[in-house]
Amino acid sequence: MKLVILDGYTENPGDLSWEWINDYCDYDVYDLTAPEQVLERAADADILVSNKTVITREIINSLPKLKYIAVLAT
Repeated sequence: MKLVILDGYTENPGDLSWEWINDYCDYDVYDLTAPEQVLERAADADILVSNKTVITREIINSLPKLKYIAVLAT
């Protein structure tokens, strides 16, 4: 299972660890993701996590492995 956090900086500007996610799946965390980077970064994602990054219908339809989209917010 692969989890991709597209804009982790909005929730964690560097004072917390994402390492606990290793107990559950492989993951990548990007501080910020520009719209033109979403497809490349999310290509292998089963789970996509976003706060500010817009996930369009076209993006969803282009990610065949995608099973779940979550919002990262407080």
